[in-house]
Amino acid sequence: MARDLENKREFQLAGGHIIPTRPFDARTPEELARQVENLHNLYLDHYCGIWEWKPSGDSVVTGEFWDQFGAADSVLEQLLCGDSPALVHHEDLSAVQAAWSALVGKQRRMDLTARAFDREGNLCWVRMWGRCALESGEKVFAGGCEDVTPQAAEQNYWRLQAEKISSAITAVGDGLWEWDIPSGRLIWSVGCFEALGYTGENMPEQPDAEFLRQHLDAEQFARIEQAVQDNAQNKRPFVVEFQVRHLSGRLLWYRARAHLRLDENGQPERITGTTQDITSTRQSQLLRQSERESRLAHTQATLLSSLGHELKTPLNAILGYSQLFDHDQKLTPEQREQIFEIRRAGKHLLHLVDDVMDLARIDVEELATAVTAVNPAQLIRESAALLVPLAEARKVTLEFDEAEWRQAYVGADPVRLKQIVVNLVGNAVKYNVPGGRVAISLSLQAKRVLRLSVMDTGIGIPTELRDKVFEPFNRLGAEAGDVEGTGIGLAITRRLTEGMGGSIDFESHPGQGSVFWVDFPLVDAPPETAARAPGVERVVRLPACRLLYVDDKPANARLLERLFRRFPQAELECVSDAVEALFVARTRPPDVLLLDTSAPGMSTESLLEILNADECTRGIPVVALGALAQQHDGQFAAQLGRPIEMPLLVSVLARCLAPAASPATVVAAEEESVV
Repeated sequence: MARDLENKREFQLAGGHIIPTRPFDARTPEELARQVENLHNLYLDHYCGIWEWKPSGDSVVTGEFWDQFGAADSVLEQLLCGDSPALVHHEDLSAVQAAWSALVGKQRRMDLTARAFDREGNLCWVRMWGRCALESGEKVFAGGCEDVTPQAAEQNYWRLQAEKISSAITAVGDGLWEWDIPSGRLIWSVGCFEALGYTGENMPEQPDAEFLRQHLDAEQFARIEQAVQDNAQNKRPFVVEFQVRHLSGRLLWYRARAHLRLDENGQPERITGTTQDITSTRQSQLLRQSERESRLAHTQATLLSSLGHELKTPLNAILGYSQLFDHDQKLTPEQREQIFEIRRAGKHLLHLVDDVMDLARIDVEELATAVTAVNPAQLIRESAALLVPLAEARKVTLEFDEAEWRQAYVGADPVRLKQIVVNLVGNAVKYNVPGGRVAISLSLQAKRVLRLSVMDTGIGIPTELRDKVFEPFNRLGAEAGDVEGTGIGLAITRRLTEGMGGSIDFESHPGQGSVFWVDFPLVDAPPETAARAPGVERVVRLPACRLLYVDDKPANARLLERLFRRFPQAELECVSDAVEALFVARTRPPDVLLLDTSAPGMSTESLLEILNADECTRGIPVVALGALAQQHDGQFAAQLGRPIEMPLLVSVLARCLAPAASPATVVAAEEESVV
């Protein structure tokens, strides 16, 4: 049969069988003309238009189909073969021109569907087809056109709906995706790739699960897998938020919503969904959360500070008045021991209050630091001296070899660095074993970093508690023992260290001991370095003087008056506010002004400014008592905290009253005896 078709034989259907008829070349011209007419009418009956075009430009159209497009003499040119068919929709114009050029230039067949406008301006879908033939050796192009609006409109409707949905999703920044779970194959829209930084040049052809893992860490990928399981097993909505890594390295937050399809066994088979970039939303949420936490921390710090001041006032009175018994010869040894225990417990409580207030101020970044060149060897020596009594009581040996580091300097706040050293060495002593050893050492690290290490032979820290070492109020189980502590020291130490640009870490082996270290950058020594002489006990004599004390708390004034009864050569006058202090200073200038920094009347800045501007009061040394703001640093002869230690206060006053006195340096009270 195929061979007969090749020979252009004609077949007829007769009695359910196909039988060959006469070949075309055996027919008469009349029969051929009649058959052509029949085929022509068949096309016209199906509302098709027939067209014929020659390269010379002549064209013929047949059928009522063309009537809907206007004048018959130019309709073919406007619809198909013109330079710019005016009736064709602009989005399909290039496709029609390309199809016609291919037909004419390469003698190919043409068959395409395009949108066109009828003479009423209505849009319809037209199928246009044709082919090239030879007539007396000349090319002739012929074909037909058909209105396929009903069929194409329905088919195109769903395509347009899909395009609208895709455009809407793309407009809001979403991407479409599908995940075939058994094969791991992914189908992503262009929006998904562009969100990760891919463009047309480097866009992957067929992403899979491994490709997705390149942009997700294990934790984020596990979140997606868990969402799949929750949706399949518990029918929970598939909504999951996760982080992806952009090609540039940035981390972005995405929210995925999807529909999960299960196979016949109820196992996840395919997921189809959308992703939306919620990075900006997340950042806004984190910012609002940070602001809330900051406000809460500030409120807590304010509350703790207020509570701390309320606690310190009676504590200072207890500790201050207990000093009155130091020279009472009527007390028995037992009574002296009881008073000692009162002072010891009071100092411990005062240290606890100070630590809590420091921690609160650090949390809200109100604990300022002044980084300068500090000699760590000298500072360690002074700090260790304060802990010698504690070490002796616990039978622990303190070791520090400063030989090669006496001229080394690091960038740190000397007060805060001393606090760090005292905390680390104090812990090493307290949590050591009887007969143990604490070794303090300095060593040079890479990039001009000096490491201060504190090694102990104590009980060590269990491995499972390592992550909790720097948590505030966490004593790692030691609260059940007999060692006093608050669990705040290491938390403060870490925050102070990092606040000054240093770093802190540790190693520990249970039953063998621990070593904590802090790293600070080495800096050049200051231009003028005055080596302090070793602590030698010397007698401090207080000359005759007149003192002015400014404090609005009568209890503090009464305490200081009683403490100075041992020094009849010192005349003490007490006033309750800064304004009265200015009047007294101008009319009866004192030798030294003792100023409680919380005294009312005017700010500390204003008081200092007025004193320095007046010739009568400019040379009066001012000793600050209590908390001192960072901006006042260097404007006082000395600063003493509370409770007031009388030996230290007398030592400072002696320096202020000495001829050519310079600003007093606060020293350990144990180094001097007072007369």
